[in-house]
Amino acid sequence: MEIKYVHTNIIAGDWRKLAQFYCTVFGCSRKLPERDLQGEWLNRATNINDARLQGIHLNLPGYVENGPTLEIFQYSQSITGNTPAVNRQGYGHLAFQVEDVDKCLVKWRKCAGRSCNGKY
Repeated sequence: MEIKYVHTNIIAGDWRKLAQFYCTVFGCSRKLPERDLQGEWLNRATNINDARLQGIHLNLPGYVENGPTLEIFQYSQSITGNTPAVNRQGYGHLAFQVEDVDKCLVKWRKCAGRSCNGKY
């Protein structure tokens, strides 16, 4: 049996802004189509009434087109706080290897705390 890593999921408050951040700072690229998921199957899977997920997968830099992705989603009903829940915003951490840390930090500082000006 072959097992392979597929994606890391991040639940965001604004999936478009977060996707743009990863594209601008780390060179990720959009993997279409954008997702807009809802229905009874999602309600059952998440245990949330009227659940709706929107978002996109991003191709990671340094991998072929069908490599692992960063999955950035946003729930229509989002919560914050410390109690574990399927629709909680956040993640542990992601690690990116970069050739020039200072150059990457410049991009990060331009985007930190506000919308990035780069294209994705």
